[in-house]
Amino acid sequence: MNTPNSSRGYFVVWSHLVFHYLHSGFCCQASKFRTKLEGTTLESRRSAASLELPLLSPPPTKSTAVHNRSFLKSNRLKAIPEYKKKYKVDPVCVLESDWMSDTISAPDTDDEEKKTAHRRRLVQAARLNPSQQDDPVWERLHPAFQSTELSDIKDELDTIRAAAKKKPKKRPRPSVPRVDLGQTHDHLPTGTVWPFMVSQDWYDTNIDGHEDLEDEMRMYETDPVGFGTNL
Repeated sequence: MNTPNSSRGYFVVWSHLVFHYLHSGFCCQASKFRTKLEGTTLESRRSAASLELPLLSPPPTKSTAVHNRSFLKSNRLKAIPEYKKKYKVDPVCVLESDWMSDTISAPDTDDEEKKTAHRRRLVQAARLNPSQQDDPVWERLHPAFQSTELSDIKDELDTIRAAAKKKPKKRPRPSVPRVDLGQTHDHLPTGTVWPFMVSQDWYDTNIDGHEDLEDEMRMYETDPVGFGTNL
């Protein structure tokens, strides 16, 4: 038999359960909102500021971006001695992790058709044979801001490193193929960049005339010795 006190007790317990349910749902939505804000790129920030600028390529997914950039930087650092011997300049000034390319295995979208089409392009570019159709392949996304000179330096470091890897090893490790489909990511470069690193066309289109982005993007006044205008 229920007494008035027991009924009040049931009501209190029920009220606490409802409160915790609603509170947890609110926290979950708030967390998702914070995550969305933290993931904004140059393009989304410009949109938020109502700047009518041309769209750049979509940003890469974040799951392994930091690890991949650090790994790429590490590999290129190993190629510096040979690069210095060949060109008599030290390219270490351009090897910051945040200035490296990103790698993705799929576009950041819920559209399954786009994912399937992207996967097909990766398989074709990597020239996988029928037995390798399910093997992982990564697409390399280059920073949209980088100049042709910066791109050439990175390519040469990669070439030197690839040649060194061809030497026989005791335990060769299989590597995931990385392909270039001509896509870029639009992250604003962090830190202070050298003028020769930045594409003039990209700067004129996306940064010049927008005071908030001009202030945020830090750049040295002159190029380092051996690069750009300081040859």
